[in-house]
Amino acid sequence: KFRAVDDTASVDITYFNQNYVKDNIQRGQSYVFYGRIEVEGTRRSMANPVYEREGAENAVTGKRSGIRKSG
Repeated sequence: KFRAVDDTASVDITYFNQNYVKDNIQRGQSYVFYGRIEVEGTRRSMANPVYEREGAENAVTGKRSGIRKSG
């Protein structure tokens, strides 16, 4: 579990049963996350979103999410 932030918002991201994700996502790098956002009060969260580095070749997420930075 970690929080992704950009200049406009933040979202808590949780990956269940995907331990390899912690080795693939690096603090300070920019990523694009795509998935359903749950809202509870002022907190936003995503479970098991698709992700990739921002600007990756052959991108699958497109430009659908404003949350791009991990950290």
